[in-house]
Amino acid sequence: MSEPITLRMQRSPIFILHGDRTIGETVREGSDEQIRDPEQYFAGYYAGQEAWAKHFGPLIQEVERGLAELEAFRSQLMKKLEENIVELALAVARKLLHHEIDEGRHRASDMVRGILTSLDVGPDGGTIRIRLHPDDHAEILSLSKERPDDFGEWNYLELVPDESMKRAQFSIDSEFGHVLYDVTQQLDEIEELLVREEGLQ
Repeated sequence: MSEPITLRMQRSPIFILHGDRTIGETVREGSDEQIRDPEQYFAGYYAGQEAWAKHFGPLIQEVERGLAELEAFRSQLMKKLEENIVELALAVARKLLHHEIDEGRHRASDMVRGILTSLDVGPDGGTIRIRLHPDDHAEILSLSKERPDDFGEWNYLELVPDESMKRAQFSIDSEFGHVLYDVTQQLDEIEELLVREEGLQ
């Protein structure tokens, strides 16, 4: 029975021991036959590895440096976004809200109802005069005809169309005084409140 052949896989599948003797790799090409010495193979392999390391080492370092700079930029960007998130959010809100108003997709009736609720005024407070843009005035009158039950509680309101008013702007006069409701002004007040609450100033 012949001796077993041991494969030392930790170095290379072609490094073969027969007992204590290294068996060379036999390479055939046509009628030519050549035995390669494993030690020479490893010497060439390590030399090639070293050459590749010298060639690509600087490139890899450059890539790593670029990744580090990218991560630093990302961190700075996130920090800047966090510092300006309130301003950014409100800028987007302003743009969207004004676009909706310019396109006439706001509901003046809902806005007036919200204003009266926030001011806590009602029929017991006497007559209230609200000057508003003619288009907003027309929208409220149209809805009051379609749904009279919803607007029966507004008998104490005097709605006055006024060309000098912008859309979604309301001038309210009552025995409690004068209030000018304007979307831009409201957003400015919200921004001031948020900035103060977040301690961003």
